[in-house]
Amino acid sequence: MASLERRLQALEEIYARSRVRPPGSEPSSRQFVSGVLAAIAHVRRAPIDRPPHGYAKEKLHALVPWALAQYVAALNVLRHEDEDEARELLAEEAKPGDEPVLWSLIDAVVDRFRFSQGREARF
Repeated sequence: MASLERRLQALEEIYARSRVRPPGSEPSSRQFVSGVLAAIAHVRRAPIDRPPHGYAKEKLHALVPWALAQYVAALNVLRHEDEDEARELLAEEAKPGDEPVLWSLIDAVVDRFRFSQGREARF
């Protein structure tokens, strides 16, 4: 659990330096990361969750761009087959001014997860 807290703290520090803010509001980067972690759990639980509660790629169409960006990051971290479709959907749904912010958040989270996974593999 302490490892997860350290990762979240490191991500918050990265976001604080980047000054990236979510579109149309002021939720924190921690809320974005929290949403990504929830999306990861939701996707991983798909085989055991009963409909209509489980993950299904059709549900991505009902998400607002902020939540969809969280799922894009989650699907990337999981190397999930639905990632490409989710990316295309986000590109269609995101407002032009919001796109750079959302992609920056996705890239920052994915980069940090990959970095953390690489560090754990060396131990």
